[in-house]
Amino acid sequence: MAALVSGAHLTGWSKEKEAFDFFYLKGILEAILALLQIKDWSLSNEDLPPFLHPGRAAKLYIGGEYLGYLGEIHPTVAENFDLPEKANVMEIDLSVLLAEGAGHIVYQSVSKYPGVEIDLAFLANEEDPAGEIAAAIKRNGGEILQQVELFDIYQGNQIEAGQKSLAYKLKFQAPERTLTAEEINGKVEMIRQGLKEEYGILLRS
Repeated sequence: MAALVSGAHLTGWSKEKEAFDFFYLKGILEAILALLQIKDWSLSNEDLPPFLHPGRAAKLYIGGEYLGYLGEIHPTVAENFDLPEKANVMEIDLSVLLAEGAGHIVYQSVSKYPGVEIDLAFLANEEDPAGEIAAAIKRNGGEILQQVELFDIYQGNQIEAGQKSLAYKLKFQAPERTLTAEEINGKVEMIRQGLKEEYGILLRS
């Protein structure tokens, strides 16, 4: 499955046009994943294809398996091909996506209870795959962990050679109640322990 978006669109007669950007394409992907009832997915910006913008692109993993990429075409590539506007592309292995999806669609109401987003950073070995770590976070987070997204990889000052810092955004939400701080803290502790046992990596303070 492949897609390309470029230009801008109107969101209302009295509003300014909004660009078809990386986040617009990401929203389409999230809608497809939700339609197929796929929950064990994650995004990583590690080892991106060189033709994509390093800060506005991601790779899709389901259960730790790589399925494809989405993102803005790198400015240098766009210039080489004389593209008049920014362009964003997506290429996903549809056969795997459909195989991972549910066999039938069941309606699920949108939760009226607020979700809670938190950021966690882990100190991992350089060779540890970010997608597999995201999948491990999802497993240990349980049913109330709705989404895991890698948003930063850092190597440099204050990070030892051979290691990297991986920062993930986590969204917790329950369909039938407002989550308590104790519940979320308990899941964070389970994630911390699980990743330490599986990968030997530590939660950064």
